[in-house]
Amino acid sequence: MRDGNLAPSGAERDTISQFLLAQNFGIERETPFRLQARASALLGEAHSITAAYHRDPPISQSADFRSRFTTLDNFIQKFLNSLPHPGTSSRSSGAGGPHTSRQMVLVVNLTALAQISLHRPFASVHAPSSRKCVDGAIRAVEALNGLEDPRIMNPICVVSWGVFFSILHGELRRLRSRSQPGYGSAPIAQGANEASEADVVNALRSLVAFSGSWSGQYPLQMTIRAKLQAAASST
Repeated sequence: MRDGNLAPSGAERDTISQFLLAQNFGIERETPFRLQARASALLGEAHSITAAYHRDPPISQSADFRSRFTTLDNFIQKFLNSLPHPGTSSRSSGAGGPHTSRQMVLVVNLTALAQISLHRPFASVHAPSSRKCVDGAIRAVEALNGLEDPRIMNPICVVSWGVFFSILHGELRRLRSRSQPGYGSAPIAQGANEASEADVVNALRSLVAFSGSWSGQYPLQMTIRAKLQAAASST
């Protein structure tokens, strides 16, 4: 797809179709680099779909758009669920060391970004899409647990953590606003399409704690770290 048009070119369509239809691949046979390529393709397709929507919002009502959206959404979810925890990737893949675990964090980050990119345009009006965004951010933060030597990270990961923070912090503010005067006197139970406040808070705190291990060699890391730490008092 180019310039936000709905339909990809013939070559792009064939590549995307082959990728999306190859759902029976064995995760244990995939190298981190091949998984990264798959995650990148998912993110690219998510951007392609949302670009089509932003160019022509009514297109979201078409059967072609909905089919393409649903197909990608299902595959992202299946792919994300199949990914091993980065802390176990070196043992499962037979390649040791922090390099592999950092690669797997990147794979999870790219896939979570794909899920968020696909659903974020609809999150404000569609509760399931909002939940997918929050779940994607939480999953990405969970991938940091047990990561070896977090001092050196791919810059893509650093940028993505700003996105995850924005999603989580926005959701925490939304959840807590419901208990403010004027919203309603009775407590509101957690909805079916809502993550619990505890899960959101834990993810934010984990992200803040993880930022404390950064070496400070990248200005962007320090900028994001400062924002995370400034928000920590609100959690």
